[in-house]
Amino acid sequence: MNVTGFHSSMKTLKNVHVACVCVAYDCVSTMNTYILVFDQCLYIPSLDVNLLCVDQMRDHGLKVNDVPLIRLSEDERTNESHSIMCNDTGLHIPLCFDKPISYFKCRVPTVDEIENNQNLTIHMTSSAKWEPYDETTNQIEENIRRQVLSSEHEIDSLTTYSNPDVSSCPIGLSQIISHFEQKVCGVKTSGKSYLIKPEQLAKRWRTSLECATRTLNKTEQRALRDWTRVQGDRRFRPTQLQLRYPRINCVMYCDVKYGPCKSLEGNTCLAVYATKFQWAKAYPLSEEKYVSHSLTNLFKDVSCPAAIIPDSAASLTKGELKKVASRAQVPIYPLEPYNPNQSTAEDMIREATRLYQRFMTARNIPKVLWDRVFVYCLEIRSHMALGLPIQNGECGKSILQGHTVDTSHIADFSIYDWCWTLSPRNSNQDRKQLTRWLGPSFDVGGEVCYALLTAKVQVIIRSSVSPLKKEEINADDIKEMKKLFTIELNQRLGSAPNRSDQDEILQTKDYDKYTIPIEDTSPSFVEYEDDEEVLDRPNDISEEDDQLKFDKYISSSSRMMEDDME
Repeated sequence: MNVTGFHSSMKTLKNVHVACVCVAYDCVSTMNTYILVFDQCLYIPSLDVNLLCVDQMRDHGLKVNDVPLIRLSEDERTNESHSIMCNDTGLHIPLCFDKPISYFKCRVPTVDEIENNQNLTIHMTSSAKWEPYDETTNQIEENIRRQVLSSEHEIDSLTTYSNPDVSSCPIGLSQIISHFEQKVCGVKTSGKSYLIKPEQLAKRWRTSLECATRTLNKTEQRALRDWTRVQGDRRFRPTQLQLRYPRINCVMYCDVKYGPCKSLEGNTCLAVYATKFQWAKAYPLSEEKYVSHSLTNLFKDVSCPAAIIPDSAASLTKGELKKVASRAQVPIYPLEPYNPNQSTAEDMIREATRLYQRFMTARNIPKVLWDRVFVYCLEIRSHMALGLPIQNGECGKSILQGHTVDTSHIADFSIYDWCWTLSPRNSNQDRKQLTRWLGPSFDVGGEVCYALLTAKVQVIIRSSVSPLKKEEINADDIKEMKKLFTIELNQRLGSAPNRSDQDEILQTKDYDKYTIPIEDTSPSFVEYEDDEEVLDRPNDISEEDDQLKFDKYISSSSRMMEDDME
């Protein structure tokens, strides 16, 4: 926002950031260190003296007695005089006086003090958006004054004061801004706000004026229309994006990840959204110019974040993506150009790429499936409790949603696992066929619905999926089916790994002799009760997935004796 001084001749500070600031206060009486958190304050790094907005602190529930002791009589002086107090936490800050300024000493907290749970953290102001100027407060103050005078039977005449001009008001929003060459003594915003007035809400809801005022202070009105600009027969928009989806108090970093080739489903890149507590989600895109579609899907699947922080790419800061974010009232704060280390999305992409490369190599996954594998890697990493201090023992998605999340959709299989798939009778697929597991289907079907790859290089969506049993994994006929599946898949993808095996299949036109007939024992579509079947799942481990024997060789190195080297 723009910050102005007490006189119009003063220079206006433009684009001043609104931030959440922490300072450390060392109490000399209790010998404790308090971390004081000031939300919704103006942040001007060039200033060195912090200024407090007393009204905003009082609005948050703190008790501020700013009259110096020397201005009080002896009978009025108490321990609470000329102090800032928080009754809930027992905070008591005695103020010093340097005419005409009341102040107390604070300092920049260290990282250890921020992370130390023994230090008390106290919010001095609310994190809700602070409106420094309200045209109704003057009228409310006057009404209360009339009630007080009426109760004392001293009604004479009151002078009605008009609302002062913004440029002549004392400081309103800022509670931590510092001393500049010219004192900053006023704040005004260039944005428009059409909030409903307390008198109107009290009349429409049939409630008291005080209740209406408190309600407006604790709620938001993001979709109120400006009726003064309605002209003619112009129709309103049928939906309001800012109210359709929930909102979370969390910023998300955004970046675009390009793949090694055009994927099987025609995707060339991914739009990745990530948070600092190691949650991330990716949306495949055919071209980067369609990145705005991913933002709409993010609002629908997750929620509207407090802000989007991309890099300086034009596709992430301008155009259609900016329009979608503006309709949802989600601000975009780009990072400094050529500084990828500032983006959490870059960190998540780096860690997911490492996991992606291990999967692609270990499972011999075709390159054209890179988008499905990368989305899967981000999904499982978001469900990992990585033990980082910022996670506090939780996983990223639990922190995002605020409750314990379920991993059923990603725990039964690993990427590119062999599995049996049942298809409906009226589909063009075989009733029961061998497929490869490509991860959850996030946009089609229910919560436990999967994407599967057939030998004909088709991605199908099914929920009736079961793993291979132990006896099936070691059976020769199933191994032969896997071999035929891989050869046909590679033929259709244009990559034959073994020429001799391929020639053997091509010389035989009767493919049925290589196919193991599968008996369809599935019941027809009639109402029946599900039987509880207990599978010996812990033993259903393939010989190619014996990770316990493999893990001990990770990061190992060989050592040779000098005699052997000779």
